[in-house]
Amino acid sequence: MRNQLCVSILALIVCCVSATAQLLPPDAVDLSKVNIEEKQTAADLCPVTLKAPDISVADFEFQGVRFRFSSDSARNQFIKAPQNYIGAARSARWENNFIRAMSSVWCPVSDQVNPGGFGEYEKLNLKWRTCCQFCNPDLIPDVFGLALKRLQERAKASYELTQGAYSKGATNPIAGALKASTDFDGNVVIPRLETPTVQGGVIASIPKAQIEDSRFDRAFGEWRHYGGDRAHSRFSSLNQINRATFKNLRIAWRWESVDAEIARANPAVRPGAFKPTPLMIGGALYTSTSFSQIAAIDAGSGKTIWVYNPKSYELGRPANSGFQHRGVEYWTDGTIHRIFIATGGRQLVSVDALTGQPDPNFGSGGIVDLTEGIGRKFDKSQLGYNSPPVVCRDTIVVGCVVFDYPSHPTTPPGHIRGFDVRTGKMKWIFRTIPEPGEFGNETWKDESWKTTGGANAWSSLSADEELGYVYVPLGTPTNDYYGGHRPGDGLFGESLICLNAETGKRVWHFQGVHHGLWDYDFCSGPNLVDIQKDGQTIKAVAQVSKQGFCFVFDRSNGKPLWPIEERAVPESDVPGEKMSPTQPFPTKPPAFERQTIFEDDLVDFTPEIKKKAIEIVSKWRRGPMFLPPSVPGVNGKKGSLVLPGAGGGANWAGSAVDPNTGRLFVPSWTRPLGFNLKKTEGDESFFRYNIAYGGTAGPDGLPIVKPPYYRVTAIDLTRGEHAWQIPLGDGPRNHPAIRHLKLGPLGYAGASSEGKGGGILTGGLFIICQFRDKTYDDEPQKPGALIHAFDQKTGEAVAQIELDTYPLGTPMTYLHRGRQYLVVSTISAQGKGELVALAVGSE
Repeated sequence: MRNQLCVSILALIVCCVSATAQLLPPDAVDLSKVNIEEKQTAADLCPVTLKAPDISVADFEFQGVRFRFSSDSARNQFIKAPQNYIGAARSARWENNFIRAMSSVWCPVSDQVNPGGFGEYEKLNLKWRTCCQFCNPDLIPDVFGLALKRLQERAKASYELTQGAYSKGATNPIAGALKASTDFDGNVVIPRLETPTVQGGVIASIPKAQIEDSRFDRAFGEWRHYGGDRAHSRFSSLNQINRATFKNLRIAWRWESVDAEIARANPAVRPGAFKPTPLMIGGALYTSTSFSQIAAIDAGSGKTIWVYNPKSYELGRPANSGFQHRGVEYWTDGTIHRIFIATGGRQLVSVDALTGQPDPNFGSGGIVDLTEGIGRKFDKSQLGYNSPPVVCRDTIVVGCVVFDYPSHPTTPPGHIRGFDVRTGKMKWIFRTIPEPGEFGNETWKDESWKTTGGANAWSSLSADEELGYVYVPLGTPTNDYYGGHRPGDGLFGESLICLNAETGKRVWHFQGVHHGLWDYDFCSGPNLVDIQKDGQTIKAVAQVSKQGFCFVFDRSNGKPLWPIEERAVPESDVPGEKMSPTQPFPTKPPAFERQTIFEDDLVDFTPEIKKKAIEIVSKWRRGPMFLPPSVPGVNGKKGSLVLPGAGGGANWAGSAVDPNTGRLFVPSWTRPLGFNLKKTEGDESFFRYNIAYGGTAGPDGLPIVKPPYYRVTAIDLTRGEHAWQIPLGDGPRNHPAIRHLKLGPLGYAGASSEGKGGGILTGGLFIICQFRDKTYDDEPQKPGALIHAFDQKTGEAVAQIELDTYPLGTPMTYLHRGRQYLVVSTISAQGKGELVALAVGSE
């Protein structure tokens, strides 16, 4: 009987139901009384037999539903009379009996999971996953309990509206919506909660279901967006990889980037860092490559399904970081399925997710030229794209990369644009450097808006479909370290802005740095999460920063959850520079990074080391947060020693958040940077000064400040407090000068955090990658890196897995055929880019 219940939604659609089964109102089954631990079988409660059909890869589409069959005979039988099977999907009888049966079915696999703390629908979903997916992994939808909850709420409203009319033969909204909510690979999707249309007491139509969670597009078992979902949570409710099993992860498959073929054929171009986070939808991974190609990969085998090459590398080296790319975006209306990429070659591309062919209705042959429509003349070579766009309510919203170190006032502005998801037509533009008549233009004195570029969103964006809002983190205007040519606060530089996705109008904004001089971009996807505060549910957005701050707002209106204070900061002594006298400091949560370089901040493993550190920093101007860059030689100093440096703090790796607990997890870097301004000459004279970074090595090659040097902080967003903070990596604990101290982990102290990905949440773990530390031993350094797992509640180190290559991207996870995979993008010592997939056990 358990196997009979282990069926997919496709099986439910074609099941045969007893004509004598009693119809029940939607609320007749009291799930609050269901005991998930009861050792009953479905036969005890289920008066009908749910028979699973033969289903495999042979497809047939009827009335918007794609069916799969294991044999030609089964397929042919269905084709003869598909209306018979569709009719069964509209029956209320099987739905209510199925709920009763599933609520009490017992399966030994479910004993592996502790249901404590789950709501009743979550328990039902848990039972479905742990029992049925285990037995029939090819057939089971990814989100059932949550879908059923949404659908029952709609059904109950319809039942009340029609006074039970649908029980007299009208369409059952639950069954009908389940049918309408099945995507191209048989995954249940969660519809909106609109009320069905009622005519004459009979349900006339059910609104077309939107995929998954109407706000975030969050699907159990899949990874549909760069951050897992549009909320950028980087959270998966899968639990096959957990405290007990993480140590047993083994490589299941490896996929070599198809860029290698291009590099062999074109010696003049070389791919850069391979750092994408792939998506997984319907059994296929979708990834970008360093050359902005798109590849679809079989989720179980790692074999290439198709590749689309927009040849963007022929358009020149992308601005700033060269040939590298972080990912793609997915969208569907339930009928068509699209993968979007904003390429390094300044193209917006739309391809069919099933075939990899460009969409002929989108732009010109599937491509939109992103250099057009910005509205200002600029040097195209200083514009690029390496992060995925985000889709919200049929609008593709795109940020951009802008060259950080210009010598002429020809740098493009970082304006945000929205494009029609079907046609590629530009719908709107939001000018991040406002023009006359636009809000914020007065913050650009002396008409400096005309010659300033940047203020761009080079990292990932987030979206709330329910509100129809997109959340955009913006960077520093040009020049990053000198602003004498751009007096004023300079909105919307270094701001978090909330835009209406349909119109591009500003809803609210927050500027994190006024008149930026430190390259303190908001450079990671904002985390959208609903949290409980003071007994109320708040739709929140959390934005981590390079400064080591976590700003938290009500995402509907921009109101801070805790006060943000304007505090006085040091003044600049650079000729022509007019700093803002104050900068914003959040009162909660506390900073997650060290932010000052006073004597108490210096490394002090031994008195001798501390003495050397004091001598080193005495040559620099140093002090509190927002110490401005300075010119070497003034007052005998080498320049300004700033902490955090331009690499953070937090960087593009960003943060992950658990939507169930409201706990946020952020990796960060403790690395000071010397900011020296050099006077420009000749062609560079427009900016007067440009940056020259200074070295910050400490005593005997140790870091100049106290550990940890790389850390993970867990922040409770419901209270605005740290839950825990731990070092990530051993760091220089075996350095000859301190080896005898037998110190614990100090945190990885290697190269900049700008090249490292972030962490994800699954199975009660926070999972993140880290390059190997320098051991300071006589033995040769081992290549590769480590994948760490930490307990979400305590920060306890659970286990670590060794890799022989170097992970650069943020991992992702998904369920395929009953097996959970962990995938990370890596690069070998020889420069070969790979996706590496791990799973428990071996294939």
